[in-house]
Amino acid sequence: MSAAGSQNSDKSKALDLATSQIEHQF
Repeated sequence: MSAAGSQNSDKSKALDLATSQIEHQF
C-alpha cells in the first residue's frame, strides 16, 4: 500500500511540475 501511495504522489508531483512548466511557457 505504501509503495503505491508513494508512486501516486510522485505522479501527482510530476503532473504539477509539467503543469507549472506549461503555464510558464504560455
